[in-house]
Amino acid sequence: MADENDLIVLNESRGLIYRMLSGLYFSELTVPQIEAIESFQADAFDVENEEMAQGLAMMQHCLRTFLGDTRQELACDFAHTILAIGAQNKRMALPYESVFTTKEGLLMQDSRDDVYLTFLREGVSLAQGTDLPEDHLSFMFEFIAILCDRFSDLLREGKRSEALRVLQTQSSFIANHIENWMDNYANALESSARTEFYRGLGRFTHGWEVLDAGFRTDLEAALSQEAK
Repeated sequence: MADENDLIVLNESRGLIYRMLSGLYFSELTVPQIEAIESFQADAFDVENEEMAQGLAMMQHCLRTFLGDTRQELACDFAHTILAIGAQNKRMALPYESVFTTKEGLLMQDSRDDVYLTFLREGVSLAQGTDLPEDHLSFMFEFIAILCDRFSDLLREGKRSEALRVLQTQSSFIANHIENWMDNYANALESSARTEFYRGLGRFTHGWEVLDAGFRTDLEAALSQEAK
């Protein structure tokens, strides 16, 4: 695990997963995303999470067995479940930390401010013209992917102590702003989604967070040993 190339390969794989999830929670599926998910291999990592594998199987099964217009059906479910358009339960599976960490289920609460300040400290900002709150799951996953990019770049430059700081920033952010509501959010997707795809996405995401916690522990241990 201490080999630098192995650390970079694992980290870049992590970044790819987070960037993929970021896209899936931001908007309805595109054709390239459908093709990528259909070809995704759950055993790409040496360690496998059963929940993640189940979620992927559900997503792939949905894409391969849909009758009619797959993209249209999934776009309608995205609007219904993740955007909560036309839903009686306005909370549905809105992908905002504030919604799932406040009793009232409101947007723009303290968690959004904390996420915004973390982005600011790390020099990350939303794309110009974006008017959604920063604690949207898509933006938080993209933030983690950006830190994955930085981690790999720092390792290539031999800056292991700074790479370790970036990794620890990731772990702290995930603990404080994703793991704290992911159980409830995955359950909301499971109960709200009309298609197997988005029910599977909830399982995949939850399983990935469990698996990734172990990867981050391994990466941190490897870099900490190098620092001794």
